[in-house]
Amino acid sequence: MPRSARRGHLVLLDAHSLIHRAYHALPPMSTTAGQVTNAVYGFTSMLPLVLTSRPEYAIAAFDIGRPTERLATYPAYKETRKATPDDLRPQFELCRRVLGALSIPCFGVEGHEADDVIGTLARQGEAAGLKVTIVSGDLDCLQLVSDTVEALVPRRGISDTVVYGPEQVRQRYGLEPSALIDYKALRGDTSDNVPGVPGVGEKTASQLIQRFGSVEHLLESLDEITQPRVRNNLEERREQVMVAKQLVTIRTDLDVELDLRAASWLHYDQDAARTVFEELEFRQLLQRLPVPDAMPHQAAILFEPQEAGDVTLVEDDGAAEALAARLADVEALGVFGLVEGGSARSGRLLGVGLASGEETWYVPAAQLGRIRPVLESVPLQAHDVKEQELALIAHGITGPFAWRGSSYLAAYLLGAGSRDPRLEDLARDLLGMDLRSPEDTFGTGRAARKPSELPLVDLAEFAGRRARATLALRDVLETEMRNLGVDYLFHEVELPLAGVLAVMEQDGVTVDVAYLVEMQTELAQQLEVLEKEIHRLAGREFNINAPQQLAKLLFEELGLPVGRRTKTGYSTDADTLEALRDRHPVVAEVLDHRQLQKLKSTYVDALPALVDPVTGRVHTSWNQASTATGRLSSTNPNLMNIPMRTDLGQRIRHAFRARADDQVLLAADYSQIELRIAAHLSEDPELLGAFAAGHDIHAATAARIFKVPLEEVEPLQRRLAKVANFGSIYGQGEFGLSQQMGIPRDEARDFLREYWATYAHLGRWLDGIRVRAREEGVVISATGRRRSIPDLRSPNYSLRQGAERMAVNFPIQSLAADIIKIAMVRLAEEIDGAELRGRMLLQVHDELVFELPESELSTFSEMVPRVMTGAYELQSRLEVEARSGRNWAEMRPLATVVG
Repeated sequence: MPRSARRGHLVLLDAHSLIHRAYHALPPMSTTAGQVTNAVYGFTSMLPLVLTSRPEYAIAAFDIGRPTERLATYPAYKETRKATPDDLRPQFELCRRVLGALSIPCFGVEGHEADDVIGTLARQGEAAGLKVTIVSGDLDCLQLVSDTVEALVPRRGISDTVVYGPEQVRQRYGLEPSALIDYKALRGDTSDNVPGVPGVGEKTASQLIQRFGSVEHLLESLDEITQPRVRNNLEERREQVMVAKQLVTIRTDLDVELDLRAASWLHYDQDAARTVFEELEFRQLLQRLPVPDAMPHQAAILFEPQEAGDVTLVEDDGAAEALAARLADVEALGVFGLVEGGSARSGRLLGVGLASGEETWYVPAAQLGRIRPVLESVPLQAHDVKEQELALIAHGITGPFAWRGSSYLAAYLLGAGSRDPRLEDLARDLLGMDLRSPEDTFGTGRAARKPSELPLVDLAEFAGRRARATLALRDVLETEMRNLGVDYLFHEVELPLAGVLAVMEQDGVTVDVAYLVEMQTELAQQLEVLEKEIHRLAGREFNINAPQQLAKLLFEELGLPVGRRTKTGYSTDADTLEALRDRHPVVAEVLDHRQLQKLKSTYVDALPALVDPVTGRVHTSWNQASTATGRLSSTNPNLMNIPMRTDLGQRIRHAFRARADDQVLLAADYSQIELRIAAHLSEDPELLGAFAAGHDIHAATAARIFKVPLEEVEPLQRRLAKVANFGSIYGQGEFGLSQQMGIPRDEARDFLREYWATYAHLGRWLDGIRVRAREEGVVISATGRRRSIPDLRSPNYSLRQGAERMAVNFPIQSLAADIIKIAMVRLAEEIDGAELRGRMLLQVHDELVFELPESELSTFSEMVPRVMTGAYELQSRLEVEARSGRNWAEMRPLATVVG
């Protein structure tokens, strides 16, 4: 069968409307030289939204001169428009410079508007077999939408966009895209001073065009309209309606030719672009654009989608041995293991898709032993490396594996906040390669089929094509990672960590089931006692777990202050109840009841059921690409939410124990790592000095603010300082401090004034992060990790404040996440290199937990703190506390090491 070629993609930018929208959406901005740049910044920041899909072709259209044709038809056209503001005029030329630096040609036709140029080019692109995306700030362009032409239109501001295809147009207007011309002829357009028909609103206009099809047919059928006012107004304005239709119709026949060679978006001069961006002081904005050299559409030609017949089935031992010999020296091998039932660890591996160069194979599980030497020696490329390694380990192929790439992790790092990238989306967006999703292949719900129920040729196509996609994505993603500066994180941290997590997930951890069963009975009794006490305090019985019943009690019967409202009534969430804790004794009891019930159901009840019947251990799933900060998360069970400093949390930790009597657990955690990172990044001399002296940082803060000797700091003063220390790096203000500490706001304000006077360097550094984040829309950590935060420019105050808190915290929390990841990778290497029997079991926030023979305790107690403190060099130095014991709760201190 012939191979399919990727259809090209043409992006058409209505530069004129986008620049105007950006100007009005953003507050004034200017360079240090005084050049106003809000419009050019907003326009430029939209470009990554459409260019990250790497279209083959891109063109920008501008208005040139007055719209003479429409003015000749209707002299009052656009006469209500205000004159272009003086500070906007020069920004049009700046936008042209940006487009020129990015090799995007600018088109325009004298006397015609930009949307007429776009209409003409869109139809020519459509005729050439291209997919066309129109990017415009004006909904007029929706009349151009078709099966191959889509419109991307900002919904609010500049970054919140919506894509319109024919179906989206139908859903919004009840009309086909082409019928919007007639619809608007009736409605008019106040922005362009196009008159509408009185009495004909959106609903009526839509209904009339749905019924009559066009304004011409409508005007011929006025006697069928039963509404006298509408009929009379249409009769009186026949000529006006036809003139309006002419005005609102976008021309598609201008004397302009689509020059695909000139519009080819294969290359742009990155140095020239950097010069323009630096002159405009946009700094990191260039890094959000795709790099010019990756040329994914060329990659798509090299790695075109294959038909099912292109996947070779390896069905016997001889063929498998021949394949193993052939693949022994390949430079890279794309891999996709197909698993049925359960997780990658516990499911059944049906077979593996392999891709190298121009060829693709599918090896059923029965022949995998023959190619095991290849899988354990050649460089491998997969989508989700951890899942693939787990599947291979479960099948007896234990590695070590030479992973060289992961499209899942690369896309996660490049996504600047986006999580869980799907292979089929990456293949479509970056390669133009259509992959069937697992849902489409195997079905969902009641219609789902087991993979083993499908014909072998279908399994071969599914797994083989996915292996080929991962291989094809490698070079594209590698180039982008180098350009964005995340290649270090990928190769030195995330990729090797995936293998570490796979082994941790495979090993699991032992829990004391008998102990937890006893706790279930005990906690059930405690909940019953709490429930009776809550009913006594309330004066009646009610369902404590029903928010509406609880709200009625608190806010109507007890008259407590109402907090946030929801769609179903008053909120009774944790924040609301915490604010009311001291207002009535029932509130504290309800909070205790909730906490006890949550921990009982999440851990005490759930953990015994999660014990694997084969291994006798609990195997949490480690999620490597689920958080914007880079922090790991875990599911089934979620070990991150076990309270560390409560009695009940410690009792749950008691259930996690060493496997055998001759083994122990060792736990090591970073002490105050985020504050140490804040001191390092801000270079605040007061913070650095306190850490260098080895002082209790919270007591040292209290001593400075309250101006007392360190040894005379009172517990309440230290607690206040502790809340302020951590609150400072989470963007907490006086309201948050007063709420958390239960002090008046003016007292909190005075305290924070002294706090920021003490740590002035820290304050200036945090302010700098806010300013840069608002300007660039992205925050970058010391290790190069990125997070996009679009709400930084939101007109909504609460959204903007929340976004600023994310921006301030990201460089700190992200570096903390990467430090412990670096430590995990290095510890795994050292443990394997020394051939130790001890294993890394868990990572929970800033803590690592190991299981090891008692005979290796002295080795691990030296090695673990040393590697952890040496993972990253901080001016404030890293500190690690190590403990050991038979279970995770009862542990004796071993050592505290400062790097």
